[in-house]
Amino acid sequence: GRVLEEETAKAQGEMRKETEGLHGTGQCDGWKNVAKSSLVTSMVNVEYNPFLLGVEDVSEERKTAVNLMIIILNKMKRIHEFFKVILVAWCTDASGESAKMHRDLLEKFPWLVVLDCWAHQINLVVGDTLKLKVPLIAVADQAIELVKWFNNHSVPLGLLRQEQATFRSVVLALILPVLTRWTSHFLAMDRLLELKAAFRRLVEDTDKCATLISASGNSAPDKAKARKLIKRIKDENFWTKIESLRNLLRPFAIAANAIQADNCRLDTVLLIIANLYRIHSQSVTIDARADRNIFILAVVFNPYIRSKAFNPSNQISTPGRIWLLVRAAFTRFSKGQEPDDEFREAFRDYYGGIGSWSDLNMGLADYHSAAQKRGGYVHLVKLWRDFEIEDSTGSECSNGVNGMVRLAMRILRIVPNSASTERVLSRFGSIHTKSRNRLHAEKVRSMTIVAQQIERTHGIASSSRYSKQNFGNDVD
Repeated sequence: GRVLEEETAKAQGEMRKETEGLHGTGQCDGWKNVAKSSLVTSMVNVEYNPFLLGVEDVSEERKTAVNLMIIILNKMKRIHEFFKVILVAWCTDASGESAKMHRDLLEKFPWLVVLDCWAHQINLVVGDTLKLKVPLIAVADQAIELVKWFNNHSVPLGLLRQEQATFRSVVLALILPVLTRWTSHFLAMDRLLELKAAFRRLVEDTDKCATLISASGNSAPDKAKARKLIKRIKDENFWTKIESLRNLLRPFAIAANAIQADNCRLDTVLLIIANLYRIHSQSVTIDARADRNIFILAVVFNPYIRSKAFNPSNQISTPGRIWLLVRAAFTRFSKGQEPDDEFREAFRDYYGGIGSWSDLNMGLADYHSAAQKRGGYVHLVKLWRDFEIEDSTGSECSNGVNGMVRLAMRILRIVPNSASTERVLSRFGSIHTKSRNRLHAEKVRSMTIVAQQIERTHGIASSSRYSKQNFGNDVD
């Protein structure tokens, strides 16, 4: 109604104050609500703060790259004209129409970095891993069968909870994994191992085993299945395989958890993929279409890393070779301008960590100490902004030292995921329920915008709602 419209307009006005003049990454994703309407939701992530743009009902349209391109162009116009944001990248999933749209968008705007959502990519790797026909992966199906059986039988589930209560202060639930929940398979295996003692103690009791069998049903197949699961719980080899599978999935879970964050950067993705390659070898690589050079420069422009991540004996990591990447990126983003000698001298000093660009003179230890005190992370864009010089050019990509600083900020502002859109879609689902299935998509959007602005105003930041999880005791 009128009140909701007024509050939405007010919230959007406040959002514009927070975004004006900054750089952002656009993103979009599709969703089907309980009314079976196909929606495309768009957002803009402005220096690690996501803002909802709009929702388009595309139920009556074909899912083509052309139609998706029309939606994105409209949202790009709104990002520029209403939010006053300088768009540096666009991120979607890797569906067929999205892949074609990526090519078309890059052809139209060559200065734009167009990305696949890397949180989706990691999840696809996990999905492919779980499809392997090997004994270790087969135990996942056995584990899921066990979880489903207990969750679907109230008496066995009650006995399991009683068993937990004898030695645990908190009774834990079994987790049923689904592929759309990016870390759920790891968490399901990890939870089973946490409850191993309760399961084993349960089946050691002859009377309780008899109760499990009788509670499974009256038919012979039901009772046979219960006996099979009891035998499985007693089998130590089953638990050994569960532990091995959990350990196999842990690096992917950590990767997905880090990459789906609103403050994920390109260098984060590249370093995580390098770590996955180190652990699993050939598990995942960056496609040539993914602007690999920009990922490399994101690592270079992380002042805490610079050249440290590269093999020093590889000629590709020499200052001269890296400079070629810097020059190409600057020329692309500045739409044809060439970096001058002052720019090159500044970059040479920065890459070598000498002079005014040494760790000491950049105050890196102070930034790190301040981040630790507030329990957060070093905001690299703000760090670089402290070295930006005011000029009268009004250009996004000025030359000289400022050219390097602004190029670094531009690259580090790129967020290579559409996870914040996924979270908004989950929020839509909690508003647009079966009992409220006649709510128009635009009204759901307005309610979400107002709710998010209330959270921002009163300090309920998304980073606290989606806090970092530590998967295992060996993770800092």
